[in-house]
Amino acid sequence: MISLADKLKQLPQDSGVYLMKDKKGTIIYVGKAKNLKNRVSSYFQNSNQHTYKTRALVGEICDFDLMLVQNEVEALLLERTLIRHHMPRFNILLRDDKEYPFLRICYEDPWPRIQKVRRRKEDGAHYIGPFSSSSRLNVLLRQVYKIFPLIRCSPHEFKTAKRPCNYYHMKMCLGPCTLPVDRKYYVSLLKDAESLLEGNVSKLRRVLEGRMKAAAKAENYELAAQLRDQIQAIDHISQQQVAILDSTVDADVIGVFSAGDKRSFNVTMVRNKAMLGGDHFIVESSAGTPSEEMTSFILQYYANKQVPSQVLLRDIGEIEPELASVIAQNQDWAVTIRNAKKGEESDLLDISEKNAMHQLEQQENQKNQQQLGLQLLQETLNLPRWPERIE
Repeated sequence: MISLADKLKQLPQDSGVYLMKDKKGTIIYVGKAKNLKNRVSSYFQNSNQHTYKTRALVGEICDFDLMLVQNEVEALLLERTLIRHHMPRFNILLRDDKEYPFLRICYEDPWPRIQKVRRRKEDGAHYIGPFSSSSRLNVLLRQVYKIFPLIRCSPHEFKTAKRPCNYYHMKMCLGPCTLPVDRKYYVSLLKDAESLLEGNVSKLRRVLEGRMKAAAKAENYELAAQLRDQIQAIDHISQQQVAILDSTVDADVIGVFSAGDKRSFNVTMVRNKAMLGGDHFIVESSAGTPSEEMTSFILQYYANKQVPSQVLLRDIGEIEPELASVIAQNQDWAVTIRNAKKGEESDLLDISEKNAMHQLEQQENQKNQQQLGLQLLQETLNLPRWPERIE
């Protein structure tokens, strides 16, 4: 078998993905490079400049495989696929099995409705989301149903209904299951609800105000009153936003905090100039550079999510420009990954990094409390060591 030293001498200068293996042949690290010869060789040079994790990786490498590709986009996609398949222990790994909910509206249905689903499909329907919190989404939906009299029942219940349900009598549904309702009017209400769910509050408010004035001018005072109530309810929802921003419209702001061999990532979501909360992940550090760690995080985080038009970082470093097109390949708008600008964007990044630090400190405090509890239990019961399992 060809030795590791000989394989290093024969490395090509092509783009591709490399898979590091230990003495058992287990893949322990996956990386990508524009120039495989330069990147793979760098692991075995200037070891004093390597991080502890990189030195530990190099100490276990007994072999490696290469997979050549035609361009950087293919390399990024292949790297993400291989990391998710092999779960190498020296890579950044997001052990995140959450499936963020979407809202689905199919306007081709005879009577379309809002449906909460776990996966986005290419079925011609309109999808809103994903939403990072299922509980917050349920609260939002309850508010939407209070404002707009939309169908809530299942298709089966709708089809088999003999008379309008209680929601009709509470004026929270038009009762199209059994009553003659203008479909165009119903669809217009559904589109208004869609605008609200997507955060287009200002535009929706202007539209409703125009309709209210037109209804009042036509002396349709009942409709004008309904529209007035909708506007007031929308204003109430708007006041509950966490923060309203001046210029940052749609963006994910990614902050990272490092402590020892831990990396804490926080993604602060901004949609339609409003902060909508965020996600956080604490992972083991990898054997890669900071740019490689951030690239790996972004590839995994956006694997099944819609990406906003901007992703803001503290330091884009050596992140490849092709990364933006890779994570945006299944959506209709372009994505830009860039450094946060001074001012509002920098303030948002400070918030994200502060949250990343808080989450890591919180985890460490919880771990310390558990250890103190176990130590106290050991001393109380005169155990030779801390208990590993309590039944």
